[in-house]
Amino acid sequence: MATLTALSASHGWVVGDLDTSGQVALQAAYQRMYFADGREYSATIGSSGYHKLDMVNTRLVGTASGAFTAGEVVTQATSGATGIYVELVTRAGPVYWHMVYRTSTTEFDATNVVTGADSSETLTPSAVAAPPHWLNWTLTDGTFPDGGSNILSLCWGRLFMNSVDNPHQWFCTRVSDPLDLLLVQDDVASPQNSQATTSAGLVGDQLIAMIPYKGNMQVFGCLNTMFVMRADPAKGGAFTTLSDTTGIFSHTSYCWDDKNNLFFIGSDGVYVMSASDIIDGNAPQNITKENVPKLLSAMGLNRRTDRVTMAYDKDRYGIAISATQLDGAWNASLWLDLRTGGVFPDVFNASHYPTSMLYLNARRASDRKLLFGCQDGYVRTWDEGNTGDDGETIESVVMIGPITSPNVKAKVKIREMSVDVGADTDSVTVGVFAKDAASQVVKAVQDDEAPKVARTITSQGSNPSMRNVAHAGAVGVVLSNTSASSSWTVESITVDVAESGRSK
Repeated sequence: MATLTALSASHGWVVGDLDTSGQVALQAAYQRMYFADGREYSATIGSSGYHKLDMVNTRLVGTASGAFTAGEVVTQATSGATGIYVELVTRAGPVYWHMVYRTSTTEFDATNVVTGADSSETLTPSAVAAPPHWLNWTLTDGTFPDGGSNILSLCWGRLFMNSVDNPHQWFCTRVSDPLDLLLVQDDVASPQNSQATTSAGLVGDQLIAMIPYKGNMQVFGCLNTMFVMRADPAKGGAFTTLSDTTGIFSHTSYCWDDKNNLFFIGSDGVYVMSASDIIDGNAPQNITKENVPKLLSAMGLNRRTDRVTMAYDKDRYGIAISATQLDGAWNASLWLDLRTGGVFPDVFNASHYPTSMLYLNARRASDRKLLFGCQDGYVRTWDEGNTGDDGETIESVVMIGPITSPNVKAKVKIREMSVDVGADTDSVTVGVFAKDAASQVVKAVQDDEAPKVARTITSQGSNPSMRNVAHAGAVGVVLSNTSASSSWTVESITVDVAESGRSK
């Protein structure tokens, strides 16, 4: 796996600079990562609610502030290093960091004089450091929203943000310039906000998430409603209502799949919107209401105490969903299989539940995989060859069903069932549960009751069929293996189901 670098004092990082006690937003833009943690801006980096991680510039440390001009060419004649001066950052001490975008293959050194082409200012660095650099997100023009921000997005080349004190308002920076928030400038790239300088206006509901689509449309997920903005707010952008009946749970409870479908946690289930739905203004569709109608009510999610994160797994063709209480006292994870439509619970070690997810599109194929940021601070990923998790056996149980008849008074009968397992598989236990109602089947599986019929399959390929195995109001088929150091696969399951005589 590729090596990850932890921020340290050498990057300017100090524990406590970022307030992680509440909702933290981060957004990549222009080779930097921008952070907003819900506090107001402060010139003191440790108490500021706005930060950035510079991933591109070289840091030249000096003992004097100098008078370089932003945008001028700077040259270190002896070494031959050249660059473009970006900004001056003052740190405690005081220590002055001169941020320079290096334009030569030769690197700056801490020995020779650096000279500005326009300002004629000179500096002999006392130290030179490569990125990344942890900095205060300081504006060159304008002011940040009242109360700070904890939602960020990038669309039309602008950084969008909310206002903690005014949760129905949105703001966005100048195009291509995250440091300019000075409103009412007379040009189409000017910074905008919802209440003063744009025809798009307010959304009329508390903002929860801002979700860009291909950089030229943006979905605004609110507490109880969903909207889409169709054009740059300075060029006639306007809102279209997508839903008046559902909102989004949080700013992290959504993801995109590889077909430009947007999945998100709504007020009563998991919703999906295709790209054409967003473009045409169609309502999102609840994809869990039929099979798992009480999915969210059973989880009892709370916006104030719980964090929900989602990610599309390109290797397994499904959506990973993880909900964790901020203090770690409660957690739950689900797997939404996009091939079958099934929703399956995942259970992890207590400290391994994911609080963030990211699919890493690495250059090396072996590094391309879904990463999980876990509660204990470790970053983990799936290991196909591992049958245990830190010494604990991984138990795999899958239920198909419950199977019921569309006729209320009819029963179902499994006349025949066959299971073909995959190559190099360990044993698979097939259990059939039969009850009067679907809820009773689910409860029986959850309570580890003994199945009505069970068979263990140990050989690959076709196996003898199970005949006349169940006759009840609802039937469930459970496949499992809970043995240590075991793994299993199933190629196909064939079930001959018929409706039988109506119950009395």
